[in-house]
Amino acid sequence: MNQLHEFEKAIFEGDIRLMNELIDRAEKMEEFDLLYDVAGLMVEYGYIGQADHIYETLSQVMPDEAQLKIDRASTLLELGDEDEALLLLSEVMPTRMNMFKR
Repeated sequence: MNQLHEFEKAIFEGDIRLMNELIDRAEKMEEFDLLYDVAGLMVEYGYIGQADHIYETLSQVMPDEAQLKIDRASTLLELGDEDEALLLLSEVMPTRMNMFKR
């Protein structure tokens, strides 16, 4: 069974302990693409807090990745932390706007 399927099975079964073990293992192995995919699955299944934790971890490793900031802002909005979400989005917007300036 591939790793993403392991995560999906744990998520579907609601096995928080196994999810946390798999996340810890993926973080230690620096499997960032897998973690990003897992965060998306967690959002789909309603594990917003865990997804936010993953996005935060990934943002520390890749602080300039705009998509991570956008995804994390989305989870923060779901968690009711609008102020932090807006701060993250404000970091992204100037970067995007500079692309259109000549």
